[in-house]
Amino acid sequence: MTRNWDDTDRFYLDFGNLLVASVSFIDEAFGKLALCHTSDDLKRKLVFQNMVPYDRKLLNDILISRLRQQTIATKTACRSHSQLKNGTT
Repeated sequence: MTRNWDDTDRFYLDFGNLLVASVSFIDEAFGKLALCHTSDDLKRKLVFQNMVPYDRKLLNDILISRLRQQTIATKTACRSHSQLKNGTT
């Protein structure tokens, strides 16, 4: 997702009503995005479908926590990392 973030309007993520219940998975997959992007960006780009209520609450808690941790330094580090991955500076 990070590689295609700027070129993709929306990411549709269908969980098929399966219980994930893994803090580490949700944090690695989505929480770290909240360190690099605004709440509005996340709401606009990420569409979570067929997610069980427990996982939805877990996702929301993780995103809120990561958004609170967000600083100018983390956003700058994310941009630098993204540019290195994409071969731009």
